[in-house]
Amino acid sequence: MCSPKPKYVFISHSNRPGDYEITNRLYKFLTEHKVCCWYDGLLGAGNWRKQIYVKLIDASVFILVASKNSLTSGEVAREGGVASRPQCSLEDETWQSASVESKDAEIEKQSATGLNSGKPCLILSIDDYIDTPDAQKGALGYLFGDRGLQIVYLNKFGGDEERAFMRLLQYLDEYPGATTRLENNPADFSYDYSGEVLKAYGGSDSVVVIPEYVTEIGERAFQNCRNLERVIIHDRVKKLGNGAFIGCSSLELIEGAEGVSECGKDCIYGTKLYNDGSICSFANIVAGGDCESREVFIPEGTRTIADCAFMGGECEKLHLNSGLENIGTRAFADCTALTGLTIPSSVKRIDKNAFEGCFRLREVIFEGEIKPQFYEAFCSDTVLKNY
Repeated sequence: MCSPKPKYVFISHSNRPGDYEITNRLYKFLTEHKVCCWYDGLLGAGNWRKQIYVKLIDASVFILVASKNSLTSGEVAREGGVASRPQCSLEDETWQSASVESKDAEIEKQSATGLNSGKPCLILSIDDYIDTPDAQKGALGYLFGDRGLQIVYLNKFGGDEERAFMRLLQYLDEYPGATTRLENNPADFSYDYSGEVLKAYGGSDSVVVIPEYVTEIGERAFQNCRNLERVIIHDRVKKLGNGAFIGCSSLELIEGAEGVSECGKDCIYGTKLYNDGSICSFANIVAGGDCESREVFIPEGTRTIADCAFMGGECEKLHLNSGLENIGTRAFADCTALTGLTIPSSVKRIDKNAFEGCFRLREVIFEGEIKPQFYEAFCSDTVLKNY
């Protein structure tokens, strides 16, 4: 069973091409091995720097994906500086306005005065930037001080990421109590006959890892699990049923939902993820929004709009993002003020009745192919045209 407040690893990295992709794979590897971890790929809407700062305060171990990109990054320097402090709190918000230069000076002062006694730090070196002792001292010493850092060099494993990641995992296990391996009681889960649909969860854990054989989280499977704060999903999960997490009033994070392409009505209604005053989204899914808004912009990065997400809304203008793939059943049904719409070429599926009751929607322009099943999504008098 999970502890009520699991300790976790914070992963710091550059967002430059190459670095981010390796970081994303490292995160997935650690999660698959039941290590509780966080990186900025999990950021929600709002003040991103403050979110990072809060996560840094609570993290028990700091992992740096080290490269020339990350070790010359002002943001990574700030994160390392916070991780190096023996004590810090949310009230200490100097990080918000401090320049890179002033932050670097503060970090150097901490090192010089022996204050770098913060979180344990592990390094994954993904290029040859810190291959020599002198380079290590210059690039890392001012940031982390002398804290017996363990360094894993990807290039010394011949580029074999899995072996390098496994070595990093072994180092993590050398810090007793620093990380929590997530294990849920199998008896808390029930499934359909195939074992692939999770029908119900009856436990009380704050963090739940969806079993690896599950492809669908069934209707109301986690209904009113009020202790639930975090759910970790794997790549095989493709569908969240109606009300899958409805009433989970403490739920604030769903990780790994990038593979989900079908999202039922009210799947996260009543959670901390839901906000009636703005677009409600997690991973690449928009699950709802402000139904009183006259103009709706679907955020970039969205792949799926959930069933009934904006049903009965008052939007007159709807802007769908490039890259959108799926529009759920009745997603915009009864939006009677909607008068025009352009469907991006990236859209692969529009479910039945997605725009039912949009009586003023006379013409819809498609930038890509108009599939026969798309006609079932609109009123009979709506004209579908190619761009």
